[in-house]
Amino acid sequence: DIFGVFDIGANTLIQQHCLIGCYKYIKVGKSFCMAHRSQLLDSNLHWLVDSDTKIVKRFSKSIICGDYCWICTNSLVLGGGEFA
Repeated sequence: DIFGVFDIGANTLIQQHCLIGCYKYIKVGKSFCMAHRSQLLDSNLHWLVDSDTKIVKRFSKSIICGDYCWICTNSLVLGGGEFA
């Protein structure tokens, strides 16, 4: 999305064939490594409506990865997670 923010720390390594879907906010700290074929998705891109209240629920939550984190091959990280 044009309003999404991907905040990248120093010495970040993102390998080949990775997918980063940043609808709202994703932050990775310094010396972050993302192995090939992994995904960071802060949204499932599906609107959810409560049929009783007619309220559309938020479908995006931030992802925050601390310094020196490593995402291994073929991993999927969804929004709402914060780890260090």
